[in-house]
Amino acid sequence: MSTTTPNLGLTLDTVNDPVGASIASIAGNFTLLDTAFVIPVPAFATPSIALGTAAAAGAAGTVIRSDATIVAFDATAPTTSAVGDAAAVGAATVTARRDHRHGREAFATPTGVDLSDAGAAAAGAATTLMRSDSVKTVLTATPGSSAPGDVAARGSATSLARSDHVHGRETAFKIAENIAGGAVASVTFSSIPGTYRNVYLKLQVRGDTAATSTGLYVQFNADTAANYDFIVVTVQGTPTLGQSSGIADVRIQIGDAAAANAPSNVFTSGRVDVPNYAGTTAHKATLAQAGLKQSAAAASIYVETGSGWWRSTAAITSIKVFPGAGNFIAGSSFFLYGEP
Repeated sequence: MSTTTPNLGLTLDTVNDPVGASIASIAGNFTLLDTAFVIPVPAFATPSIALGTAAAAGAAGTVIRSDATIVAFDATAPTTSAVGDAAAVGAATVTARRDHRHGREAFATPTGVDLSDAGAAAAGAATTLMRSDSVKTVLTATPGSSAPGDVAARGSATSLARSDHVHGRETAFKIAENIAGGAVASVTFSSIPGTYRNVYLKLQVRGDTAATSTGLYVQFNADTAANYDFIVVTVQGTPTLGQSSGIADVRIQIGDAAAANAPSNVFTSGRVDVPNYAGTTAHKATLAQAGLKQSAAAASIYVETGSGWWRSTAAITSIKVFPGAGNFIAGSSFFLYGEP
């Protein structure tokens, strides 16, 4: 249905157009003059509604159709969050869809734990996350070995030790050595530290006296008085058993050394143990072993075992080794070890 308003020359659709119906209703309440009278009709426009933080009436002189589309979304993907992001209200003038999804930090393989000194904790700088079932590397090193005389230290390793770890320990620690560069009448180890349980002397020697062998002896702490006792038992290759001993002697015999008339390049090897050498309660005792070869005949090959005593309770701080006659030749070697 359409209505033509008097004197206006304006045809209004009062059925399908709400605006026309309103104008017709208003016009019906007036007595119109012959003078032309025009009622303005607002135009339609593309909506420009924006989302803000405060309500406002707006100033547009246009209207929105009932089937108009308002821009509520755009094609921009939501931002990706990062560890440590600060909260912010944002500045976008569109809203997010209810099924939108923000990008998140990636997972990464954990790095090894850095165990720093107390008070040196650090937040780190990684921008990745660690899974709840991830595994960090914290056991990455083999424990070190200790040695007599080590000074206590907290260490600087950045790895942990397992509760059942085992430190390497020395079976023996070499205190000193002496390899003769020429003929020497004796070899003395002095200033022996008292930090070990036991000490032992290993040697490989040959004398230069004109004989197939010569006695091999030790003294302690430069004591040359008659304060020593010893016994040496000899087993000959044939076999034959022999022995030599000394009471209130000025030295302890630990065996015999090959000498100038023994086969060329033949040396005597031996070992002397001194248990509890640093103790101050008991007289010091020795246990010795040596091997002697005077010639290539079975009757001239010997194994010697001996025991000796020094009549002193003093801690041993020096050991002197010497032949019964002549000198040790060049190449004779002496090694002193300490046991923990």
